Amino acid sequence: MSHPTESFMQPVVAALKAGRRIDAVRHFQAAVAHQTGLGGAGLAAWVEQQLGRKLNSELVKALAQYPCMGCKKGLVICEDCEGRAQTDDQRMCDKCTGLGAANCDFCGGSGWITYRFVPVGMRSAVVIERAKMVLNKAQELLAEPLPPPGRKDAKRQRVALGQAVLRANRYLGALDNAIGLCKRPQQQEHQAQASLQRVAAVCRKAASRLEKRVRQALKALARLEADQARNSQNSSHRDRASRRSKYFEQRAASASFVGTSLDHLHLRELDVLASSAPARPKSTPRSAASSRSHGMPSIAPAPAQEDTRETPDSTQEPDERGVTDPGWRPAASGE
Repeated sequence: MSHPTESFMQPVVAALKAGRRIDAVRHFQAAVAHQTGLGGAGLAAWVEQQLGRKLNSELVKALAQYPCMGCKKGLVICEDCEGRAQTDDQRMCDKCTGLGAANCDFCGGSGWITYRFVPVGMRSAVVIERAKMVLNKAQELLAEPLPPPGRKDAKRQRVALGQAVLRANRYLGALDNAIGLCKRPQQQEHQAQASLQRVAAVCRKAASRLEKRVRQALKALARLEADQARNSQNSSHRDRASRRSKYFEQRAASASFVGTSLDHLHLRELDVLASSAPARPKSTPRSAASSRSHGMPSIAPAPAQEDTRETPDSTQEPDERGVTDPGWRPAASGE
């Protein structure tokens, strides 16, 4: 380091060196909150001066991966149906799209802290880091085939398809948050603003592909339930499966997800979450090159290497097993 580390930053250094990312973020937040003059546009440069390039990178990752305190990886029990996936009058619950789990209102379903929690001067670095992580995870998800259809073990297929919806929706929530930040004026230099616009463009493209995966999984759920309805010998089971099939089919074909946890404000404003949205022109070679020059994955990146020592819940895939089962309950954050 070219300058001595201030005493109030030394706990941050110690925590980062020990791999205690959550502690590092908490110490950093305390330092920014109690030191006059910190938190503005010059904060990022000052922090790198204090920590050095390597530890500064670790702090940015820690901020990007800090888990939301109000949910379990973006999910909460749906308040409208209390996790049962249907209402008292046997209709499918719209808020959770018949899955029993809804987005966390605090983090928008991303499972990570909102950018309001991040000091203004660090937000550009954090949004870029989180976007890289989410884009890598999205690529891995999109490379996985949906469960093949079949009559055997329908419950397991139903859960797997529900997981596919919720995983894609979590990343959509994270991309929506990133685009929302990029749209707001920031107290930072012009160069950072240009970088954020490139981030927003890449996030929009990835969101479009994730939205298609959501619709594909909903269509697969509709086919699964239709098959169950055709082959069930129990009239009540047959009726329930038929209702579920029609509901998922309608949702998959709907022009908008407004009113459900699949809706994301900033993506909707960009017509990303609309099946009837007009085709968008392909990115120009210049914009693609700009994305690469700033280290943003093109949607076909190598898997990101993440440190899971301190915050496994914030860096692993959501544990949505049994989301279509009325008995499913998300564990409290941090368990």
